[in-house]
This record gives sequence, structure tokens and C-alpha cells, in this order.
Amino acid sequence: MGELTIKIHGELKEEMEEFPGVKWQVVVRKLLKAQLERMLELKLAKSRKLRHVLFKALISESKLTEEDAMELGRKANEENFALALRFDFPIWSNEKSFKKQSKVKVFSTSELVSSLSGTAP
Repeated sequence: MGELTIKIHGELKEEMEEFPGVKWQVVVRKLLKAQLERMLELKLAKSRKLRHVLFKALISESKLTEEDAMELGRKANEENFALALRFDFPIWSNEKSFKKQSKVKVFSTSELVSSLSGTAP
């Protein structure tokens, strides 16, 4: 496990000292985790945009329409879901409709990151 040292001065330090029972290292760890999750979500969003640009470039030379390609993607999602259901495996997806059912455990990106890091979401 790594360590992080933070110097806190002045008014902030005085305000923190008004709460001697607070475990500030726990507070800071939770804040860092939440910030990291936000940064990972932003990175994922940028990655989605890049994939979309690449997807557009690929389909510009394809005989498939964008609707056809999107339908293929939906079918792939459905097949992954069917496999997860058949073999009782969880899946990683940000597909909102998957969260509306209870037969297959669906991890969002932030839930997966939390699960893999051993912390609660």
C-alpha cells in the first residue's frame, strides 16, 4: 500500500481540529476514490467519443449503413447478455436497460472499478 503525505496549514487545519473524532485519512481516501472514479468515467467518455469517431471512419468506407452497424452492436449486446444468463455470469455494461432486470448481475464501469479495487461503490 502506498502512502501520501499532505501538509495542511492555517484556517483549514484549525477547522479540522474542531472535529477530533474524525478519521481524516478515511475521509481523504474516500474523496480520492470518488475523484478517481470521476476521472475514470471521463476517460471512458473520451474513449467512447474516440470509438465513435473511429466507427464513423470505418463505416464511411462500408456498405453497411449506420443503422445496420448499430443493430449489429445491439445484437452483440443481446448475445453477451444471453451467455451471461445461460452460464450465470455477471457482465460489464453501461447499458441502462440491463440494469432494469434482476436475472444477471450487471456491473457499471464505476461498480467494476470499485469491485476490482476492493472498495464499496
